[in-house]
Amino acid sequence: MTVRERLAGAPIRDVCGVVDAWGAIISRAGNEELWTLKIVFEVWKLVGGQVQNASLLLRQERPFEELKLVRESVKPYAVYRVRAHVLETDSVGTTDAWLVELTGEDNSDPELNDRAQKLSEPVLYQDKGLGTFVLERRLNWFEGEVSWETQLVRLRLGAVKGESPESTAEVAHELCDSSALWHKRVYECAVSKLLDLKNGEWLQNGESELTAGEFASRLKLQDIVIKTNGKIEFWFDDGDLFWGHAVRVTGNLTDGPISAGLEG
Repeated sequence: MTVRERLAGAPIRDVCGVVDAWGAIISRAGNEELWTLKIVFEVWKLVGGQVQNASLLLRQERPFEELKLVRESVKPYAVYRVRAHVLETDSVGTTDAWLVELTGEDNSDPELNDRAQKLSEPVLYQDKGLGTFVLERRLNWFEGEVSWETQLVRLRLGAVKGESPESTAEVAHELCDSSALWHKRVYECAVSKLLDLKNGEWLQNGESELTAGEFASRLKLQDIVIKTNGKIEFWFDDGDLFWGHAVRVTGNLTDGPISAGLEG
């Protein structure tokens, strides 16, 4: 039995909860006429019940234009009341629910209001040497800026939800301490992996083939992302080499830059 089938048999309950950082998201359903709405309550409770710290995933399928109106009305970190088929209320992980009706904002519960306020407050991470980073809750990383060779770049430190990014900050320190070497190797990797692609398939009308130096000079490093698994990503503005696609070079401290490709 699918989750949707199980939800159809679950009782309809009145629920209040705090919407997470994403607000409402719409994606294509398995039906050409219907789209799927997803809203996650970061914390929630059955009306008259106790607060559940496990998140509640609300889904609904309707035509796009109808869901678009719902998406525009739902605000991150606001408390909403809904009626929904709730599959279970004692799960340690995410609880599934099928949205019947979005009643609207509901500020009648002091406990949920307090949780909403705390979730909306910025979370900072201070690192001696790297500076101040602010948590981006939607992607679960801490974002700041660091000096990289002759420029400032955004540095994003991955973190386990609810924890500080100490392990990825350690990787960042090693990376920044060897920035001159890494800068050279990252650009070399981008050139070795993508120059032939540029000259073979991405030349615009009247554009001559580029040398390695010309190719590298068009790239501008903008972001460095360090993930919790140790993976490092370098994101570049492509300087219109690939008609606006981002260039990403990936690697790790042990092996250095490994691969490069186009994104977006």
